[in-house]
Amino acid sequence: MRRDAPPAEPFPIDALGEVLGSAASAIIDKVRCADALAASPILAAASLAAQSHADVEIPATGSARPLSLYIVSVAGTGERKSAADGEAIWPIRKREKALRELYDGDLLVYRRAKRAFDASLAKAEKAKGDRHEIEAAIRDVGDEPVAPLLPILTSDEPTIEGLHKLFEKGQPALGLFSDEGGTFLVERFFGSTHIMPRCRSCKSRYERQAHG
Repeated sequence: MRRDAPPAEPFPIDALGEVLGSAASAIIDKVRCADALAASPILAAASLAAQSHADVEIPATGSARPLSLYIVSVAGTGERKSAADGEAIWPIRKREKALRELYDGDLLVYRRAKRAFDASLAKAEKAKGDRHEIEAAIRDVGDEPVAPLLPILTSDEPTIEGLHKLFEKGQPALGLFSDEGGTFLVERFFGSTHIMPRCRSCKSRYERQAHG
């Protein structure tokens, strides 16, 4: 037995401002969904777009925290939640496609540079002379080429290990968007034998982001 929930308050679309509010209103008109189901993915997409550019400062402490939002939309079958999500994040998909096209070319350049670096380093390490002359030869090789960032901005059902890899080698911001949040949280992330290690892992990474 459970108590019936009271009627929900109307979502304050106007509070989203001109840009986000207009986007949410357009989704409502196109998808014919509830206001909150349109506004939630708009806020999530805006958070992903902004979080690599700025932090939010906590007034009470002056400490910085990532501009991240944690949003859960609860809706019944047929209420158009997935359709609203798709409309809100299609610009992110478009950006990912552009990043993939750049990545393919950058990866070829990186691999050639890495092979040349490895060959030059091996040659420098075999140079004749004392330690200082070998060190000078190694310095002349220059810095190791940096691999291009992975062209991934979103993930739907990642493992904690996969998240670590994306944060290490990917873009400066990452969004987790899942049509089935319950399945994602329970089966993929909050498995009974891994809940505490995974919570600690996310907490540690969050704190490093906030202070790093």
